[in-house]
Amino acid sequence: MALAYNSNGFGTMIQSITKEGVTIIWFTTTQEDSQVKLGTTQGTLNMIYTDTTPAVLTSDGVYKHTMRIRGLASNTKYFYSVGSSGFQLFGNTVNEFFYTAPDYNTAQPMRFWALADYGHTGGQVTARNAFTSFNGRLCNICSRR
Repeated sequence: MALAYNSNGFGTMIQSITKEGVTIIWFTTTQEDSQVKLGTTQGTLNMIYTDTTPAVLTSDGVYKHTMRIRGLASNTKYFYSVGSSGFQLFGNTVNEFFYTAPDYNTAQPMRFWALADYGHTGGQVTARNAFTSFNGRLCNICSRR
């Protein structure tokens, strides 16, 4: 099993964050079951979610894993890893995390940074680093390689 990228260059994606859940998507080169591990402390991912349904083969020739995780605490930073029940493929580092949304009707500052075609060349990395310096952290959703 290896982490794969679809034709748009996506490997792991964090989507649909709510105060109690998140959807995590990743792609692999082989068809396996899906497993996400979460924890509020990096290195201690003690919340384990497994889906034994085989991943779906995409038109790109890679397997797409999609897991919706529910029952999380609001306004909380979670570190994560993805893989299968027998293999941690990616994550469990200080760079892979997301924050769940705050409780409804909670006033709290939030900063959004939206990019299109972020890329991987020097100019894009410089922009990311400038934002991080300005903001004090990269983002509420972070997967940095």
